Amino acid sequence: MGDKARTRHALDRWFRGFNLVIGYALLAILIVLTGVALVRLLFGVWALLLVDFVDGFGFAEASYGDFQTVFGMIITLLIAMELLHAVVYQFILRHKLSMLLQVFLVITLLALARKLLLIDVATVSAYLLFALAAAVPLIATALWLLGRHHPIGMEEPEQ
Repeated sequence: MGDKARTRHALDRWFRGFNLVIGYALLAILIVLTGVALVRLLFGVWALLLVDFVDGFGFAEASYGDFQTVFGMIITLLIAMELLHAVVYQFILRHKLSMLLQVFLVITLLALARKLLLIDVATVSAYLLFALAAAVPLIATALWLLGRHHPIGMEEPEQ
């Protein structure tokens, strides 16, 4: 093995170790954030069921905003869980950075879908709606182009 190969191998080992440290730090942060999102969801559902619905012995009518809030919490929790999955399986275990980009594009699409589902159309400008609507096909196209180069589930060639 020549000096260049040894240097490259040492640099590659250092870079993988650095990626693992960053991956584990992200994992710890995401576990805490997912736990907080789950607790907020549980309290939100609890408040919706017990405080908003029950009015003495009868039932009060829950508003659309209450359900929209709980639905937003559910989607936020799903996004956090997808991020956890991406960090653990793509970044820490497999060291596949190109696959990680695909996963983050999927998460971006989820976040945009969440925003579009929960947005109050009466209170936002048409420019914001247009920008959000235009971002969806652009990100989907980027995801499609990446999928053609590195299909999800296919192994990258060894270098």
